[in-house]
Amino acid sequence: MLAANWDAVRALMATSTQWRLDPWTGRLLGLDYAGARAAARGIGVRWRRVFVRLRVMEAAIIREATS
Repeated sequence: MLAANWDAVRALMATSTQWRLDPWTGRLLGLDYAGARAAARGIGVRWRRVFVRLRVMEAAIIREATS
């Protein structure tokens, strides 16, 4: 893992309770960004620094979950 991605990985782990699910199907929809931002800030990670990387990981997780 690249050191530059470490804060994004930490942010992803901190946001583990911030996923939105479709209420009818239970399908994974994506992160609640307001909650994810608060979680990232709570561990001292700057949101602007990790947001793009976090979205890349979010997309990969959704793709895996729906395949």
